[in-house]
Amino acid sequence: MINRKKNIAKKYRKGLIPEELLEEINNDIDTYLSEKSKENKKKIEEMIHERINLGLEIRFTEQYIIRTIASIYS
Repeated sequence: MINRKKNIAKKYRKGLIPEELLEEINNDIDTYLSEKSKENKKKIEEMIHERINLGLEIRFTEQYIIRTIASIYS
């Protein structure tokens, strides 16, 4: 077990990632992005609902949307 951890650490230092770990990392990323997407959708719905309750117009400029999405995933 210890040798395996050392081998993985060496491969990381060389810039190599084991295939099994790569798949696990990708699955974790997909799960994270899915959860973030649900969270962001909820926040947007709350913002829209609040603006409607205040009698305000709901308009988002293209630049605002691009900046918001970029900040979420950066």
